[in-house]
Amino acid sequence: MSNNTVGSSGHAPGKIRGPGRPPKRTCTWCAESKTPLKYVLPTENGRKEFCSETCLSEFRQAYSKGACLHCDNVIRGNAPPGKNFCSTYCLNKYQKKSEKRTASPQSGNGANGSETHSNNNSTGSYYDIYQAFDWNEYMKETTSVAAPQECFKQAPVPPVNDFKVNMKLEALDPRNLTSTCIATVVGVLGPRLRLRLDGSDNKNDFWRLVDAGDIHPIGHCEKNDGMLQPPLGFRMNASSWPMFLLKTLNGAEMAP
Repeated sequence: MSNNTVGSSGHAPGKIRGPGRPPKRTCTWCAESKTPLKYVLPTENGRKEFCSETCLSEFRQAYSKGACLHCDNVIRGNAPPGKNFCSTYCLNKYQKKSEKRTASPQSGNGANGSETHSNNNSTGSYYDIYQAFDWNEYMKETTSVAAPQECFKQAPVPPVNDFKVNMKLEALDPRNLTSTCIATVVGVLGPRLRLRLDGSDNKNDFWRLVDAGDIHPIGHCEKNDGMLQPPLGFRMNASSWPMFLLKTLNGAEMAP
């Protein structure tokens, strides 16, 4: 039997991945392997890749609060005490490395003291680097070309975000741009809103800037002789949309 035949079955017991075949790349945040990793976050210790803008945003929030001193991953709720490591495994690995450095014949008391000082301040120095991201260096590393300034039409300073979670507004369905739907604010991040179309589910959430041209206060569609539509993939019968719309807006907090 040829190697190709064995490899195609994929069920041979104890089968080892063939030479030259790299492991599947997964999203740094959700570990999804089937979705293309189109979003990249450069860090001090390399690039982190993500399957969606949501994963990138959630990772960035967690990453800004602290990263594991051993593997540079985010520190989640089940981390060991101390909040400098993402797991007991990383804690033990880091301690072993520190012990080896301490036991080195070149390390005197002064060196040990200096190294301890460096370890204690590693998180602080790391954040200095993280906050002062060097775009020029990143462009060289990725051999990228910057978009010219005239391409950007938005304000130089991000607008103030006064939206709150659960506020209602009108938004175009990103999967069907001819439909204006009711959307609920389900998340706020800087000048961005995470929106969910009423009647849809969380798999179709999307982000918009607060000054985006395709979001409007409730009533905008009617004033312009339009009609609110159910989102693509509306979970109920289409005939129930008018009653669903009435119940959705009754007593809801409208975005100003």
